[in-house]
Amino acid sequence: MIQNADRDSQNSHQNPTSRVFGKGFARTLALALVPAVLAISAFVGCTSLTKAPPKIEGQRVSVMVFNVENLFDTKHDEGTEDFTFLPLTLKKDEKIKAGCAANSSAYRRQECFETDWNDEVLDKKMKRIAHVIQQVGDGKGPDILILAEVENQNVVDLLNKNHLKESGYVTAKVIDSFDPRGIDPGVMSRFPMWREPKIHRLPLKAETKEGEYSANRTRGLLEVPVTLPDGTKALIFGLHFPSQANPTYLRKQAVEFLNEVEKTLPPDVVAIMGGDFNITSVEDKEQGYFSKTLNNVWQVSHIEGCKSCDGTHYYHPKTEWSFLDAILVRRASIETTGWRVDPASVKVPNESKYQVNKFGSTARFNANSPFGVSDHWPIYLEIVKPTAAVAPAAAATAK
Repeated sequence: MIQNADRDSQNSHQNPTSRVFGKGFARTLALALVPAVLAISAFVGCTSLTKAPPKIEGQRVSVMVFNVENLFDTKHDEGTEDFTFLPLTLKKDEKIKAGCAANSSAYRRQECFETDWNDEVLDKKMKRIAHVIQQVGDGKGPDILILAEVENQNVVDLLNKNHLKESGYVTAKVIDSFDPRGIDPGVMSRFPMWREPKIHRLPLKAETKEGEYSANRTRGLLEVPVTLPDGTKALIFGLHFPSQANPTYLRKQAVEFLNEVEKTLPPDVVAIMGGDFNITSVEDKEQGYFSKTLNNVWQVSHIEGCKSCDGTHYYHPKTEWSFLDAILVRRASIETTGWRVDPASVKVPNESKYQVNKFGSTARFNANSPFGVSDHWPIYLEIVKPTAAVAPAAAATAK
């Protein structure tokens, strides 16, 4: 049976009277005044009324994480449950019909039977994804791009070839892993690889029956090695943790595994991990997965900077903004390589015309709508190798 979709990709357009704005003064004021300015308010999500930290001078590399939400190609991958995201012409096949009928939800069954995921729709989806990505880097996108929810190497190659030519990505990698739906992390970069990529299985163990499904089938940890412009070796890890429909202990195990991986890395290798962690603001407040467990070992994007940003995902039923998506940069290599996060660079790029729905939150893709691309906004930062001396011990231990 096909597992129901992740909680973070459901109900994105429910509850139009919900207050979707966070702590930003401009958003609160807009909500109190005129509904017509709600969409505008989304674009000030990272505006701060306090003084921004000074920009660190030095050599820079930009990094973006973006959950593109169901980026499938139009072909059936044998052994995966990609039936919803196929053209109607293929859904005449009895095997595909049976795959749609196997959905446990009546809504998902109907969606599977009726969705016409054809080449034209896919191209529209990729065009909008590229528009979001190319908000940064003077229209070329980030130097390193980590994607969540891409089906396979073919669809990433199509995105790169047809819509990201200006970005100059010489590295574009996906390795099929363990999710039966067939969605995985991907990594793209303007930097070349210094060896072949790897996929790691997250060693998750079910403690209860409800955790068995994801413990065995959670997406893998993609490892892609690239060489930074100064010759430093870097390892880029793409991930997508179990959703909030799964027990919190699975995300705890996944977070602890990242710290175990970090211990195995040479001291002179920069490690960057990014993706959809599926850790909500409430869960982090209660469990400290970002603020304690990871922050002790990694510089965490939204802890280092973006202090006035609300998050990358909005969950309507609980009126909750969260940084489900994050970028981690290894603390241990700051002293040996000099590369570190520039706090002033951290932001949530959300100014694409496709990104914001009429409630001011993330706009899911709809082929019949002039807007919509994903139920997540990206997160972005720059790592910098300072030209001036910076106390490495202080930088490495700063929380």
